[in-house]
Amino acid sequence: MVGTQEVAPEAAPMAATAPEAAPMAAMAPEVAALAGPDIMAATAPEAAPMAAMAPEVAALAGPDIMAATAPEAAPMAAMAPEVAALAGPDVMAAPAMAPGMADFSALDALKTSSSSSSSSSSSCTSVLQAAMMAPDLSTFVTTAQAANLTTYLSDPTLAATVFVPTNEAFTTALSQFGVTPTEALAEPSLLKGLLQYHVVPGMAMTTSTLTDGLTLTTALTGQTLKINKTRATVTIQPATGSAANILDADIPVCKAEMDIIDTLLFPSISALPPSAAALVAGRTMTGR
Repeated sequence: MVGTQEVAPEAAPMAATAPEAAPMAAMAPEVAALAGPDIMAATAPEAAPMAAMAPEVAALAGPDIMAATAPEAAPMAAMAPEVAALAGPDVMAAPAMAPGMADFSALDALKTSSSSSSSSSSSCTSVLQAAMMAPDLSTFVTTAQAANLTTYLSDPTLAATVFVPTNEAFTTALSQFGVTPTEALAEPSLLKGLLQYHVVPGMAMTTSTLTDGLTLTTALTGQTLKINKTRATVTIQPATGSAANILDADIPVCKAEMDIIDTLLFPSISALPPSAAALVAGRTMTGR
C-alpha cells in the first residue's frame, strides 16, 4: 500500500494572462475553488486567501490550493458549519499538506482504536468524519455535501465498504471526462450517482476478504464493481474507465470499512440520472 503519491502538474489555462490581471478572488467562486495550483500561482501576490471563497466550494480546493494561501489560513475554517461541526479535535488540528503530497497518517489511529468501530453512535468515527481527518480527502467531503449524502455517510449504523477517492482522483476525472468544474457543481444528481457507486452496502469487507474476480453490488442501482487481486495488489475495476488502486486500506469506521483509492470510479453512463447522463453523453475518459 502506498501512503503518498506524486500529483501530476496540470496545464495552467490562466498562465497566459497579464501580471496585472484580476486575482482569483474576482473569478466565480465555484470555478476558482477548483482551479489547480498553477492557476493559483499565477494570481497576484495580494490575492485574497481561500477563506474569502464561498465556504461550500472552498473545501473542494484540496491541499495543493490551500498551501498557496497565507500560512495562517485554517483549512477547516472554509468548510460549511454543519460539516465542520462533525469534525473532532484531531481534524481541527490537522495541518495543511505541502503541494504534491497526499498523507493519510491521521487515519492510522483509527486502525488501532476500538472507538472507531464501536457500535455506539456517540463514540465511533463515521465515514464522513474519517474523511475529514485527511486533508487530501476534502473533495470527497464537499462532494458529499453537494450530493446531499452527508447524513448517509455520517450514519454510525451504516454497514458498508466505502471506496474514497483522493482530491487528485476527482480533479483528474473531471479533466479526463471533459466535464468542467462549473458543470459538475451544477449537477448534484451526477455527484450523488458517482458517490453511491463508491459504496458497497451490507458488508464491511477488509481487503483480506476480497477475492480475485469478486463482483460487488454498489448503492447505485444495477451497478457493480469487479475486484482484481494478485498476491501483492488489489484493484477495483469500474464499468467505465480505469481501475483504481488502493492507497490505504482497511480503515474501520463505525460499522463500515473505508479504503482510499487513487481513481474516481465511473459507472455505466446509462445508470446515471437523465440530466447527469446527458452531461457526459458522447464524451470519453480522454476528454470531449
